[in-house]
Amino acid sequence: IYADHECRSVSPTYFDVMNIPVSAGRTFRDTDRPGAPEVAIVNEAFARRYWPSEPAVGRRVRISTPRGAAWRTVVGVVGNVRQNELDNEPRPEVFLPLPQLPARSIAVVIRTMDGALPSISTDLASVEGQRLASSLRRLDDVVARTVAPKIALAFVVALCAAVALVLAAPDALRHFRRRVAI
Repeated sequence: IYADHECRSVSPTYFDVMNIPVSAGRTFRDTDRPGAPEVAIVNEAFARRYWPSEPAVGRRVRISTPRGAAWRTVVGVVGNVRQNELDNEPRPEVFLPLPQLPARSIAVVIRTMDGALPSISTDLASVEGQRLASSLRRLDDVVARTVAPKIALAFVVALCAAVALVLAAPDALRHFRRRVAI
């Protein structure tokens, strides 16, 4: 199979940090590095599309990257994640180990206890410079910003329904009283 779907380079701990369950096989290991056999992990949407009645683990997939196309062995299948919009069906995705395909830009995901973000921001600034540290956001904030338009729309719809109910109530009440009085 030649994969032309969303492809992400991730660290071995990505799936644990993001709470993405492993459906079959394994996640990446520290041994999945340059020089080792090239591997990939696919999501359930990808596995269902290309191998609907067969296991995906052990299958081979050809991935095009900026370094060229290469065959990789699927070592795991993970749950689907809605990356951008919550109301769209999950898209087929392929994950590659970051050491085998370093990315030009990265997103750092860190699971912390409340209040730890300022300390992490300071630590990152000392290692990577202020640019990376200034782009840190809590996952809860990213999720809240993603669902905020949907919440606002639901509020407006509920408000319109309440106004319609208030406007219709006197007529309904008059109609009810006429039927009861007869």
